[in-house]
Amino acid sequence: MQEALTQLGLDYTTDNDADLAISVNDQQLYVRVSDDGPGLLRVFGQWQIQADLNPDQGVRFGAAHHVTTTHVLAKVSILEETTLAVAVDNIVPEGARYDVLIPASVEAVLAAVGAWHQLIVDSMPES
Repeated sequence: MQEALTQLGLDYTTDNDADLAISVNDQQLYVRVSDDGPGLLRVFGQWQIQADLNPDQGVRFGAAHHVTTTHVLAKVSILEETTLAVAVDNIVPEGARYDVLIPASVEAVLAAVGAWHQLIVDSMPES
């Protein structure tokens, strides 16, 4: 997988959990491949929710639920009320092309983040 990241022009570092940290469009994302059982590729990231965004936790969780159910690959959740977490998981058969899976997964993560943020912004009263 590291070879695919290099071919895609993505520099990476390995964090303490053995995830590969990459930067795409100034966004920090992580790539993980499981070695146990069936191959699994996970691309994920976490973002601090700005304090000035709609503070209503029901709206935040509702937006996460909406994006999860409408963006087929992405799972969106709120952690500790202040962190947005988004992940895309792929089952990786033998011979799978990481150079295709990684960009598609990154795009799906960033699209889900953008969709969640837009829902939150749209839910805020106009000033």
